[in-house]
Amino acid sequence: MRFFRIQCPHCRRSLEVEEQQRGRRLRCPYPDCRKLIRWQEDGTCVAEVEPPRVTASVQSIEYRDWRTEPPPRRVLPSAPAVAADAEEAGGLAAIAEAEEVSLDDLRALGFSPEQLRGHSRAGLWTALFFLGLLSVTALAGWLTFRAEQSREPHLAEEAEKLFRSGQYSQALSKYRDLLRQFPGSARRSEYLFYEQACLLRALLSNPRADIQRLARLATQFLRDSRKSPHFLEHRRDLAEALYQVARRALEEAKANLDRLLLEQVQEIYAALQEIGFGLGDPAVRSNELAQGIQQADYALRLAEARNRVQLAMQAAFHLQRPTLVAQAQELFARLSREFPELAKEQPIFKPLAQLGELESSWLGCHSWLQWQVALAWATASHGTPAFPLPGILESVAPWVPEAVWQLETAMAGSTSATTPTSNATPHAMPVVLSEGGRLLALDGASGRTLWTASLTGEKTLRVVYRHTTEPRLYVWASERRLLAAIDTANARLLWTRRMPGYAPFVPSVCPPDWWLVEPTGWVWHGETETGRIVGAFWLDYPLTAGIGVNPVNRCACVATAQNRSFLLDPRNRRASVMLSGHEAGSLAGEPLVFPAGVVLILRKGEQMQLLGVRFADKASPGGLAPSAPSAAAPSSSLLRWPGRQLLATFATGEAAVLVTDRSEAILLQAASQHPARVLGGSKWTFTLPALGGSTHAPAIRILGERLGDWWLVTSGAVLRLHWDDYREQLRQESYPLPAGQILDASWDPQQPGRFVLLLREPGGQLRAVAWDLRQTNVVWNRAMSSSKPSVAKPAANAP
Repeated sequence: MRFFRIQCPHCRRSLEVEEQQRGRRLRCPYPDCRKLIRWQEDGTCVAEVEPPRVTASVQSIEYRDWRTEPPPRRVLPSAPAVAADAEEAGGLAAIAEAEEVSLDDLRALGFSPEQLRGHSRAGLWTALFFLGLLSVTALAGWLTFRAEQSREPHLAEEAEKLFRSGQYSQALSKYRDLLRQFPGSARRSEYLFYEQACLLRALLSNPRADIQRLARLATQFLRDSRKSPHFLEHRRDLAEALYQVARRALEEAKANLDRLLLEQVQEIYAALQEIGFGLGDPAVRSNELAQGIQQADYALRLAEARNRVQLAMQAAFHLQRPTLVAQAQELFARLSREFPELAKEQPIFKPLAQLGELESSWLGCHSWLQWQVALAWATASHGTPAFPLPGILESVAPWVPEAVWQLETAMAGSTSATTPTSNATPHAMPVVLSEGGRLLALDGASGRTLWTASLTGEKTLRVVYRHTTEPRLYVWASERRLLAAIDTANARLLWTRRMPGYAPFVPSVCPPDWWLVEPTGWVWHGETETGRIVGAFWLDYPLTAGIGVNPVNRCACVATAQNRSFLLDPRNRRASVMLSGHEAGSLAGEPLVFPAGVVLILRKGEQMQLLGVRFADKASPGGLAPSAPSAAAPSSSLLRWPGRQLLATFATGEAAVLVTDRSEAILLQAASQHPARVLGGSKWTFTLPALGGSTHAPAIRILGERLGDWWLVTSGAVLRLHWDDYREQLRQESYPLPAGQILDASWDPQQPGRFVLLLREPGGQLRAVAWDLRQTNVVWNRAMSSSKPSVAKPAANAP
């Protein structure tokens, strides 16, 4: 469509018009103009004359008294008369005919709204028609409703006849029709009851019916209609139907191991016990359902136990965590006691055995960089992630700046802070004893004090190992977690090492290695020559404090409280699981490592037990073969005896002595076919005195083996144990000692048959006592000063 631009001849403004408007009369759209124009065929615009407004002439009205005659009507001129008047006015009738006449134009001509509105009664007749139609419809509905109401008893009677005759499908249709046709009936509850009963019986008669739907319908029917009077009326037939439903559902639950279906059967069975079991013998049917429910429940619990074990094994295989292996084995052992069939299933037994073989390979023995990172975590950051620089620096230079040792030589009478290169007066190998926060070096021949040592800020020093052939001992400072080596002959500090971790466990020293156990699962080991950390084992188990070390093959054994025992081989850098469960009780002491196996000391209530675990093959760490430790054979009980607490143990790798709170000593000896054999046990022939009148077990120390006998000391007595091969019994003898609390004891390195005790008498006085084994009496007895040496300032070159 094309548009053209023209100019209004009246207001001289530009207008846009369409092509089809050419030759027509137009009106200017501007409000201030609104005049007529004509767009001619040649494209020019000319002004048009506005047609005059047509006005109607109204005849005069005569006013008359309407009381005597009707009022006159106003007469309007006809259309031809109006046209004639317009023609007389200037011939503008054509213009009026050409334009559309609107209602406003008619009003302008003088027509009133009453004259324009037509007088018709069509609306009235339409309203009367619809009103009549509505009345007829309501009447028909009411007649139909009355007819249906009269049919309800007849339909209900037909449905009940079908139900009683066993035609449950047809009766179901009838009752559903009744519920649909009469939703507000007073018998609605009756129809609902019969509808559910018909549906139940109809599904029961269908062998292809869904059992789960049938059982769900039966349980819902019992919940809704059990108290209904209609249920009591048909109780025998309904009980028979419910019994059949319970039987079929029970078989389905057994086959598909459906817990929900079994719970529904149990609900139906509980209801049948009250309403009866139908047409059969109640006792027989009750026993049948009870046994079936018990068998199905057992099968379901067995399947659940199987799934739990399989999930635990899958988690252990996927994550490769030794603790998950222990949890899977514990779960299997607990469930096997409840379900004996579970232990015979090959799909579970074989993967579980494979897990036990793989567990040792998942135990971590870390390389240099790995354990340096772990050392940085343990020492610098206390378990938080950190860069391994602190651990690397400590491994290169085992120097602890804040550890200042104070050595006081009795001859010179001066105190100086010592370093590994400090000079001191050389002595013969003295006897070094610990008393609180200081060390006392005594002359074994006379008891004279040669030198004393203390650590600044440390209140407790403990000698953890004494060399018998070299003048060296190892001291543990518990508060600052420092392990130090001291040359006793020259009174010289060799090295000091801060132990990693934060647990209050005491390291175990067995040259050439030292060991430290952490409860978080770390086991550290290092060299006693330099104190340097050599490696670390990560066992992923919460460990106990005790660690047993065999001085012959250098293997160590650690254990958890009730779960696992591990053998650690530092030479081959291997770790293996020795025992996967202490079912006999919890661990009571450190494991005893023998060449052929390990002996665990267990406690369970008022009973103690020795459990021996033998190495599986000849290539165990007990031999000289350099192979890794292997898995252990099944454990065997060596001895049981009453007791609650282990007082002391002492092991040499070939023999061991144990002392319990029941005043009993047990002697073990290494064997070839077993980890060890119990030579014998012996109860003391006298009562051990308790310290200070206390009812607790007395303190006792096992000094070790000398001259073919085992020697023990306690408050006021020396105990001697001797194994009589001829009589095959453990004999004992006791000798008196000065009364007092035993603070420390040590063999005299110069006199193999003599030991020295440091006692605290009841009055608080310190006393050193030397006792000779051959003479069986006290050699010398010397009172010691309990005052600590004065602390001197460190030397200028002290670290």
